[in-house]
Amino acid sequence: MTIKDYAEGVARLFTDAMKKCLDKEGVAVLFSGGVDSTLIATQCLALGVRTRLYTTAIVDEAVPEAEDLQAAKRAAKALGLPLKVAEVSLSGAEEYAKLIIRIIGEANTVKVGVAMAELPAMLLAKKDGCAVVFSGLGSEEIFAGYERHAQARDVNEACRQGLESMEERDLKRDRALAEHVGVVLRTPFLDPALVEYALSIPGDEKIRDGFKKYVLRVAAEQLGVPHCAAWRKKRAAQYGSRADKALERLARRAGFAKKSEYLESLAPKS
Repeated sequence: MTIKDYAEGVARLFTDAMKKCLDKEGVAVLFSGGVDSTLIATQCLALGVRTRLYTTAIVDEAVPEAEDLQAAKRAAKALGLPLKVAEVSLSGAEEYAKLIIRIIGEANTVKVGVAMAELPAMLLAKKDGCAVVFSGLGSEEIFAGYERHAQARDVNEACRQGLESMEERDLKRDRALAEHVGVVLRTPFLDPALVEYALSIPGDEKIRDGFKKYVLRVAAEQLGVPHCAAWRKKRAAQYGSRADKALERLARRAGFAKKSEYLESLAPKS
């Protein structure tokens, strides 16, 4: 099979996965302007569902506009969809950090950073009346989007191992956030049929020509994702939104050398 053949299979199964979890009343997409969220938004449009895009950006006069916000604006414009931005100030970031720690029950730096990029956008979507929120969670694991996949001897084995750890690492966090907000979280990349097919695709079709998730990017363009989004390289949510940078600045301001120590100081005392 050629890369085109594999991509066509991905496109077909992803479309099927989206059809299973759409809401005819309309949906919200946690939107970064990357391939995953833009593919979800593109399919929502193609399937005739009212779609709203939401992104979180830490707003700080001392730093440039968040990278995810820049990319989200470009992709939203290319799709012709309005983008709503949950802007969070540096002081607001601390309040979100406290809330997130209470919701997820831990002060893990990565989990709090990712959640800080998700929770404000979820809350804004809920305020707008959206009951269903789509996330690109799972794409990195099944299509080899992390550096550990690129370094692995067996790409698909690394994908399988990552999937096995997703419940504790990612899913529990995101479900807790969605439950707190009162929305239903949809993760089409974790559709069983799509996962099974993705894990059958040779590793060298997932990582090639300097790109991770290569086959997904080809499939995304087949489905109409704008080139700027289909080939945007991975930027972790906590970095693209500047949430991690905000935590770093807050930690320094509070006199802590490490973000982990700062977050532990925010955790409720038993």
